Amino acid sequence: MNLGPVETLPHRTVVSLSGRLDTLGVESIETAFNAAVVARRVDAIVDLSAVEFLSSMGVRMLLTAAKALQRAGARLVLAAPGPLVDGALRHSSLAQVIRVAADRDAAAAWLDGKAS
Repeated sequence: MNLGPVETLPHRTVVSLSGRLDTLGVESIETAFNAAVVARRVDAIVDLSAVEFLSSMGVRMLLTAAKALQRAGARLVLAAPGPLVDGALRHSSLAQVIRVAADRDAAAAWLDGKAS
């Protein structure tokens, strides 16, 4: 699992993940992911376009980050999941809790209040 690149904008963090977001993948990036996304306490977009697999451990990591951001008054949006990852998000009901956008632009538009 790889984390990066990370874009730190004044009002938003955009991070890309690639590889398998399974137990080993989460263990390898969770600390860095939380430092990049949660610690800033601003809205975040997580680009999942290069994630090949999403397990329950990956779901937990994303949900934990979303809840932490929510407590800080910020939001997390997942962007561009491939078909397998999108299916896992829907099967786990995570897509009912965290906004899932078709791509980064749609995620940014939603955060900016320009999309429903």
